[in-house]
Amino acid sequence: MSTDRTPSTTQFSTARDAVTLARLVLADNMDGTHDLIQSLLNDPESIPGVLYGLCGMIAQALPEEIDPAAFFDAVNAMLLAAENGTS
Repeated sequence: MSTDRTPSTTQFSTARDAVTLARLVLADNMDGTHDLIQSLLNDPESIPGVLYGLCGMIAQALPEEIDPAAFFDAVNAMLLAAENGTS
């Protein structure tokens, strides 16, 4: 079995990294989160795939009746309010 990276194996690898990162963050595992981020920084070509994977997970998790654009507008509004101390 070849261990050479192909577009397909890279796609699955980055998807798994995205799932792992989400699990670590949601579990409030800051050490594991930091370690994974450091690992990703050592392989910067994988970062876009991980981010794309996270976006895909969010999109798939939203109920069908929720408009993704409206969801992200609400998230941005929440971040802006927090940044301005008005949340």
